[in-house]
Amino acid sequence: IDGSGYLERNEIAAAFAASGVIATEDAVDALMESRDLNGDGRLDFEEYVAFATDAEKWQKEQNKKSGQKACTMIIIGRVKAGINMKDVNLNRLFQKFGGGGHAKAASATARLSDENEASTLLQGLVDELIDTSLLKQPTVGDFMTAPVLSAKP
Repeated sequence: IDGSGYLERNEIAAAFAASGVIATEDAVDALMESRDLNGDGRLDFEEYVAFATDAEKWQKEQNKKSGQKACTMIIIGRVKAGINMKDVNLNRLFQKFGGGGHAKAASATARLSDENEASTLLQGLVDELIDTSLLKQPTVGDFMTAPVLSAKP
């Protein structure tokens, strides 16, 4: 992360947090102790490759045991240009996943324990977006000049 070519303890903790993994200090310390083979307090490229290979192997074994497939989903939202949706705030909507951006364009990364969770997560986002934007939509009186007359058929 700092460009040194090594991963230090604080960078590993930050990477866990950014990917949605809550790791205690003890867990990060245990990881460093088990993976820092030369004892220099950081992971070099070879140590990282060994860790990543073992982690991938472990994940495949877990997927096989559970019948589930963990995955990462990248969510990208953008309000179409020219559409007036002043009450839509994608930044706020995506912050719950550690993402964000601009009110009209934002992104987030969600770690799913099973890829089948993706549809539920997306439906929840769409429902929340509809609920929050529809509740704040202007009425006819907010944008029409008075008097407004309507005719019954």
